[in-house]
Amino acid sequence: MKCKIDCNKCLRDNLDLFRQAYMVIATLERKNPNIIKIVNAYCPNLSVCPECQIDDFVHMEGCKIDKELEVK
Repeated sequence: MKCKIDCNKCLRDNLDLFRQAYMVIATLERKNPNIIKIVNAYCPNLSVCPECQIDDFVHMEGCKIDKELEVK
């Protein structure tokens, strides 16, 4: 089921919760790249980095979250 909430008023309003959800999903995506298809089908906003604001689990150079994900 696709989300019915306006993407501009979604989970991203609660940045702490969004960051945690992003970290879990991004970690899973690094182990199984097919996860991005599922995430984008239900909630494309969950593949946008809360730190550098780039989509599809891609990061700008120096992104703090990307560095955290490298450790995991």
